[in-house]
Amino acid sequence: MYVQDYDETMPFSAYMSGSCVATYYWAVAPYVKNDQVTLCPSEPLAMQLQALVGAPCANTPAYTSYSVNSAVMQNGFFPGATGVSLAAINRSAETAMSYDGNVIPGAFPGAQVQIVQARHNSTFNTNFVDGHAKAIQATKTTKANQFTVFGPGRSLDVYKIGFNGGFYAGLTECNGIPQ
Repeated sequence: MYVQDYDETMPFSAYMSGSCVATYYWAVAPYVKNDQVTLCPSEPLAMQLQALVGAPCANTPAYTSYSVNSAVMQNGFFPGATGVSLAAINRSAETAMSYDGNVIPGAFPGAQVQIVQARHNSTFNTNFVDGHAKAIQATKTTKANQFTVFGPGRSLDVYKIGFNGGFYAGLTECNGIPQ
């Protein structure tokens, strides 16, 4: 519904809105009307939004258990960032949108990697752009500290996406748009 109301453009994963940080969840809240959908029952306190973004906008859920594909929902803090149009996603049934995940530091200060978290018997749930969901296998590979704006957070397991992950197989995050 959000995409239809905004000229078939995906929301940003995060962006400044006045003096607070608006997130994907804040943007779609008028359509969802239930913060519990942001929580996986297996790990409802996976990520505290204040620790991830510093100053979330009012009415942003306090916690989330899901990461987003940053190629689909771009980070609005990057210079020149524009929302991704639905027309740019040629294979919507193969393009992950959100998934059981967490966040670890990326290659440079402030960068984040939205890793998968196999919370369900070595699988993680993924929501695709076309609206369907699928459980995908993953194998634990190593550990890393959670990203927070306050410095390193708790230790997390890092998983490698299995063969049934399609385009994302072999990666640690569902990032990118299959062509």
